[in-house]
Amino acid sequence: MITAFACWTRYQPHCDDHYKSYERLFDIYYSRWSHRIHEYWACDIDHELKGFSKLRDIKETNLMHWDAMGKYLKQIKTDVILITDSDTIIYSDDVFRIAEGKLKDYDVVSILDNSGKYDLFPANENRDVRRRIAPYLCFIKRDALLSTSLDFTPVNGEYDSFGRVTHELVKNGAKIYDLEDDRTSVFLNDDNKITIESWLDTPNFKWSYAGKNLGYYHVRNYSMALTMLGDYKTNKEAYLQRKSIIPRRELLRLLAWLWIIDDKTGFQNYHPEILTIVNDVKVSNLWTDYINKFREVHAWLK
Repeated sequence: MITAFACWTRYQPHCDDHYKSYERLFDIYYSRWSHRIHEYWACDIDHELKGFSKLRDIKETNLMHWDAMGKYLKQIKTDVILITDSDTIIYSDDVFRIAEGKLKDYDVVSILDNSGKYDLFPANENRDVRRRIAPYLCFIKRDALLSTSLDFTPVNGEYDSFGRVTHELVKNGAKIYDLEDDRTSVFLNDDNKITIESWLDTPNFKWSYAGKNLGYYHVRNYSMALTMLGDYKTNKEAYLQRKSIIPRRELLRLLAWLWIIDDKTGFQNYHPEILTIVNDVKVSNLWTDYINKFREVHAWLK
């Protein structure tokens, strides 16, 4: 049996209910794979999760996701644990079939990424060097996980979250299967040209191609767009500070995700607020073309 675990943190300022659009999206896709799990543990930090089948809603007020993993994963009793992220969209149960098959011979079936310092997984024909198990899509046997310190805390310049535990699993001889990652990204660049990028290693590797349809996708940093929209209404100084830090094309990518998710979940009434920021970064005349390309590339979202 598999128990899924994710941390749901509301980063958006308390000004409206826009953050609920993603909860509704999750509910749409959750129905496609909830039959594959025993329970879904949600470390719920200021969300209002309800109505999901098999949900164990763990209310917390102030807990970082790495602390939540350390506190709660050891309490799960099923043989296999799926560690995922609230903005990982699992839109097919195919990945469960893959994981269940591979876990007959492996201890971990997970996306691996290159966050951190230590080159734990050498380059191969598919991927460049990787450094940690990704806490946004990881199936792991409970016994293997409990053989570690369960210390998921990032260490600046050394480990990202899950980095220390990855190091310990490798040291313990755990067998780790590398799941393919889909980081297909549609960007509206500073030169106002739209590009589609794999955003994964370099073109020299087999998995470095865009336009995948793997049954899962990690949006990455989804809440930033919501946070900036909230800041724009409640704290202009914070908005301007974030705007000065985040690259324009990344901000537009996140706003585009928010736009098409709002479309799918019936939150289109927030589109004018998104356009306020689109206008602020001076790309309003290109927005329709960008959204159309976004929909085309991420057609699996239909």
